[in-house]
Amino acid sequence: CPPLIAEATVGDSGAFVAWDRRTGFRSSSVEVTEELSVTIEDIYIDHAVSRRVIEFRGPVEPGDSGAAVVHDGAVIGMIYARARNADDVGYALSHQELRPALAGPGPQSRTAISSGPCTP
Repeated sequence: CPPLIAEATVGDSGAFVAWDRRTGFRSSSVEVTEELSVTIEDIYIDHAVSRRVIEFRGPVEPGDSGAAVVHDGAVIGMIYARARNADDVGYALSHQELRPALAGPGPQSRTAISSGPCTP
């Protein structure tokens, strides 16, 4: 069996499948163009976080966030954004970011964790 999650290499070609509420599932081809370390704001815009990401060429649309980018049967990233100035450039969290999240619950899972304050 191929690994569930694998490292992306510049030049890798693959695809992602995303849900579009108008048309249903759609598959799009991608090509990895760069591996980056980026600093971005967290989801609460409270502080900056560093993330390993892959940049890819492919048609990214609003709502594609969360779609898995797959190469040779393994997930190499998860889409989180598209370039502001190009509809055919997207960004995905790399395998380094996904592995810990998919490894399963850790010891802290037995302790209640606050969901935090609601944000507008």
